[in-house]
Amino acid sequence: MLDTERLYAEIGKRVRTIRESQTPRLSQGDLARILELKRTSVTNIESGRQKMTVDTLYRMCEYFGLDIGELMPPVGGFVQRGVVAAEDERAIVEMGGEGTASTDTRATEASVRGFWKAYRRHMEL
Repeated sequence: MLDTERLYAEIGKRVRTIRESQTPRLSQGDLARILELKRTSVTNIESGRQKMTVDTLYRMCEYFGLDIGELMPPVGGFVQRGVVAAEDERAIVEMGGEGTASTDTRATEASVRGFWKAYRRHMEL
């Protein structure tokens, strides 16, 4: 299963790093105005307590001239080891552990790449 707590903490760190690296340095209030959020939302996003919506991610990338990969950590880095989610046949599960064939891992990675390719095409990125 996906460790969402760690994932959103990492996204928050990246948001904070980008904000603080600007010259002049942006305050959380400045970033909130850019992203059309409240300052407390920026505080919560940076601490990992609040999820960024897709439109907020897009707005941030557009404003700072970023690729979405600069905000999003690599797929697979936030899977809780030893946990398998089998909600339905479309679920993406952790692969590559003991007893898993390498073809299973490649199929999962291909599924993720296919998802992102379709998403980018849909968003016309």
